[in-house]
Amino acid sequence: MTYKASLGISSIVITAITSMLLIGFNSFLIYRTIVTQDILESVVATLMIFLLSGLYAMAYLYRTLSYSVSKHVLTIVRPIKDVNISIKDIKDAFLIRKESMQWTERAGGNGGIFGFYGEFKNGYGDMTWYATKSNNYLMIETFQGDKIVLTPNDKAMVKEIRQLIGK
Repeated sequence: MTYKASLGISSIVITAITSMLLIGFNSFLIYRTIVTQDILESVVATLMIFLLSGLYAMAYLYRTLSYSVSKHVLTIVRPIKDVNISIKDIKDAFLIRKESMQWTERAGGNGGIFGFYGEFKNGYGDMTWYATKSNNYLMIETFQGDKIVLTPNDKAMVKEIRQLIGK
């Protein structure tokens, strides 16, 4: 079954502000490139435009679109490079209260542009997030010791996964 992963308010706000700042800053850099007489300034401005736009594009392409649960695989659906987790590798799946995630630190990854994904840590230890909002936290623990956090719209996803792993 497929479970939607809609963006939460915080992701929408962060994405909107970042988008406006990127457009404004890139517009300024394009203007500076056109009006400057300095070749070095033009080259640096052009490189900045490509770097910032590239980072933004990567955030867009690696965002979580949905989650798909089948008899054998849990798939985190993204525009590029879906993440597949074998059902037989899942040790447990459970919901986490929002309060338990308050002091989470980003160790490496995206902190809100089109969602939250990458490496995070808190009292649960190191985790990999494929989240789109700051509620409906679903923790997947694997037999390899990995902790994966998802945020499906429908909390029934945990029930389906638990049935598949025999819990």
